[in-house]
Amino acid sequence: MNKKIHGTPIPKQINFEEIEGLTLKYIPEIRDAYDKFGWDSIPYPSDEWIEELINLDIHDDRRLGETIVFENLLVPFLISLFENEEGNNERIQEIMDFIEHLAIQNDSKINGTLINFCFWNEILNRYSDKLPRIFQYTGTRSKEILYKSIKYVNINPQVQEFLHDNQHI
Repeated sequence: MNKKIHGTPIPKQINFEEIEGLTLKYIPEIRDAYDKFGWDSIPYPSDEWIEELINLDIHDDRRLGETIVFENLLVPFLISLFENEEGNNERIQEIMDFIEHLAIQNDSKINGTLINFCFWNEILNRYSDKLPRIFQYTGTRSKEILYKSIKYVNINPQVQEFLHDNQHI
């Protein structure tokens, strides 16, 4: 049985081009931010638009872009859930399961561009104080990518120590 995010099954194989639409599908809480961040040629991300978006060519002007969705919408939303972690721990886990599912895909654009640079580097650069809490929800493959990410980012000594102490993945 496939994993589900927000009650919707996740495809076993995901292509890079599908991620923008799938992220909006599985994390509908970011749809309003997507609409505000987008430009006039991008319609409000209704369910119908998201289905169309999943199948759009990667260079279509109606796309906002996977990297923007991850860095500017997904990561800040995830961080906002930690404001009331106890009430949101199930949703946090669902999102981190989605990240893990993407991390296990055999696609360097997904692992290198999205998970490494757009997700982990954004967290390490702007939200490193939240890393120990995020780490609790993080899957094995996502942790492997996180440890590769730290080569490219200046992180504070406490976070370095935390990562060093927890490197038994």
